[in-house]
Amino acid sequence: MLQGIRDRAQGVLMWIIVGLIIATFALWGIHQYFGPDANVVVAKVNDRELTLPEFQDAYQRQRFRLQAMLGPQFDLGRLDDRRLKRETLQQMIDQEVMLQSAAAHGLRVGDEQLALQIRAISAFQADDGFSQAQYESWLRNQGYSPGYFEHNFRRSLLTDQLQSAVASSALVTEAAVDQALRLQEQTRDFAYLLVPMSAFRNQVDISEDETKDYYESRRASFVNPEQVSVEYLVLSKGTIAEQISIEQSELERRYGEQKANYVAAEQRRASHILIAAAQDAPAGEIAAAEKKAQELSQRLAAGESFEELAKAESDDPGSADLGGDLGYFSRGVMDKPFEEAVFAMQSGEISDPVRSSFGFHIIRLEGVQAGEVKPLAEVQEQVRRELQLEKAEHLYFEQAEQLANLAFENPDTLEIAAEAIGLEVQESEFFGRGGGPGILADRKVVAAAFADEVLVNGNNSEPLELANGRIVVLRAKEHRPPSDRALEEVRSEIVSLLTDDKAREMATAQGQLALKALREGADGEAIAKERDLKWSAREEVARTDSSTPAAVVKRAFQLNRPSPGESVYGSTVLPSGDFALISLTAVQDGDPDASNKATRDALRASLERGLGEEVFSGFLQALRAGSSIETFADNLE
Repeated sequence: MLQGIRDRAQGVLMWIIVGLIIATFALWGIHQYFGPDANVVVAKVNDRELTLPEFQDAYQRQRFRLQAMLGPQFDLGRLDDRRLKRETLQQMIDQEVMLQSAAAHGLRVGDEQLALQIRAISAFQADDGFSQAQYESWLRNQGYSPGYFEHNFRRSLLTDQLQSAVASSALVTEAAVDQALRLQEQTRDFAYLLVPMSAFRNQVDISEDETKDYYESRRASFVNPEQVSVEYLVLSKGTIAEQISIEQSELERRYGEQKANYVAAEQRRASHILIAAAQDAPAGEIAAAEKKAQELSQRLAAGESFEELAKAESDDPGSADLGGDLGYFSRGVMDKPFEEAVFAMQSGEISDPVRSSFGFHIIRLEGVQAGEVKPLAEVQEQVRRELQLEKAEHLYFEQAEQLANLAFENPDTLEIAAEAIGLEVQESEFFGRGGGPGILADRKVVAAAFADEVLVNGNNSEPLELANGRIVVLRAKEHRPPSDRALEEVRSEIVSLLTDDKAREMATAQGQLALKALREGADGEAIAKERDLKWSAREEVARTDSSTPAAVVKRAFQLNRPSPGESVYGSTVLPSGDFALISLTAVQDGDPDASNKATRDALRASLERGLGEEVFSGFLQALRAGSSIETFADNLE
């Protein structure tokens, strides 16, 4: 029978079948045959099925987001994988019920609106606005196709529309703003005493049995994470460019053709008066700074000297003595709102107060230096680099294709590709799933290093396109699976932990005795003196006070309001392990009538945002309750 198949395999019909198979692979890609099954359903929301490939994509991107938030050194293997998968699935379900609700309410995102939103994303901007090249490069680096990204971004805009529409329905009354101001601007009088944990550490003795028991009961906490070291090749467009020689005549020709590209940036000279107010300062402080800036503007308009006011009133120590003079500067140097104001002014003009992250500025434009063409001698290296990069482009893609082919054809070594292209096989130190220095900080490199194709099957990775015109191919050199750390290795760590625990308990016990004595009528100063500690009295402490331990301030503002002439007592344990006891004596509410319109408007907006989030949360719960939702947890694995 086999011989018959072989005979028939020589016929025209068989070659037609083979051709169809080849075309199928070419059109759809081999990965379609080995990727996750698109028919596997992980959840069903009303009539919409959420598939395993959708889930796996969302899950991987959630991991990448967490890695970016927690830093490359954080080992994602420490996370509860099952919980992360459940949360990812719940987010997918929430998005789907919102999308269905948005569609039912007639919300849409048209192509023009989608394009405008994409063009506004800062990651896609160049000096002259939206850059198609940066957009396409970003998509490649993130592993998106344009269609896939735009589809998901459209869905995101649609859910944002719905959330915004619901949240904006929240309204805050003037009475609620008044009450919030009373609480926000409230101050408190209290005294506190700290019982330091460090005073008890030398009284602690940890036995061998305690150390062993702690180790045995928490062995899972003492694990060396999985690690791998890799060999890799880096093909760099920049390195190729550096090896290309450019003749002087080419430099001169390019400079002559593109002189307009080598113009020095326009510079402007400005003076300013700064009234400092940090971005996160209390609303009252910001309002006071703005009021002072307005008063100074009025004095300038009345004819007072800018230089003298700057010397007397400006909070900028670097320029106040110079009458506010900042000298000449170009774009990209100053805080953005300050810069925009300066470059929109006419010489001699004085601005209204301008808000920046530093406070309020009154600006006077002193002069303008127009941009001029730089001489060739000044920009020669820039021109040379541009020509080198242009010539390197073709060679880079040529070598990239050669690298991909050789790495695939010789999956068990990088030496052949390295020798053919003239690259060096580099080696990394061991690193975990959190990555490491250099290229090991790139999520695509880490994902490839721990992928089964590389780690289990021992093959070269696919070419990985990184930022700044680099392509990397890697292979696993050595693998260290997770392993228990021996008791001897972690003994000092355990002893230190147990010592801290016992010292904290002893400090707390002493603190509780002092608190008991205080409640029974003992004097705070006497209690502190008896224990060689300090009794610290504070008056009119605000919530934002930074001169007192934050945990003490937080606890003081949690205590009930005392009756006149009496005290309310409380305690807390600081992050350092120190025990704090607190005696609250008075509470002063903020005065809503003392706030200006800007402060009230800012607070109202903040309250409406918070209330809007609560309203939307309830709306989302109602959507879930009104939808038919099925989940298939077994299919997540």
